[in-house]
Amino acid sequence: MFSMHKGHGRKIKPGQKIHASVAFCPASYCPKAKLSPESSVKEWTNLVGEGDREWWGWADIFKDVLELDIFDDTTVKEVIQRLKTGPDTEKGVWLHRLLVMSWSWWVSRTLVDQGVVPVLFSLVGARHTMASEMWDNLFDVLIALSKKTCKFNKLSYYIIY
Repeated sequence: MFSMHKGHGRKIKPGQKIHASVAFCPASYCPKAKLSPESSVKEWTNLVGEGDREWWGWADIFKDVLELDIFDDTTVKEVIQRLKTGPDTEKGVWLHRLLVMSWSWWVSRTLVDQGVVPVLFSLVGARHTMASEMWDNLFDVLIALSKKTCKFNKLSYYIIY
């Protein structure tokens, strides 16, 4: 089997940005990627778990290193496609990204309008084979979208419960 990084995380090059969803990961998460020595973030512990949904001023501190497309609705199609066709090993990453995206009302609407709901429901059937954190993210995305859009509120509760 081919392994691009031979089991090690990739190296973030000078000027390359980190996806902002990393800031919303649990503080115990430690990415394998190696930070650039020129980065203003010297340790992952300075960034991971620092995201705050209520106050976005924290993002200003990291704006030179973060890719802030998580609330950019133009990325919705790509995220849905990767969730549909990407390898199972990456589904947790995309569910986490969808969860963060669902915190925005306008991106939630775009997610629903672009057809994310059937994709998410197709994953519900695989819940017995999912890691609990991945299942929690799937459940949280469905609840967040149902609260923000009201398009499938009753249906999402019926299928999950």
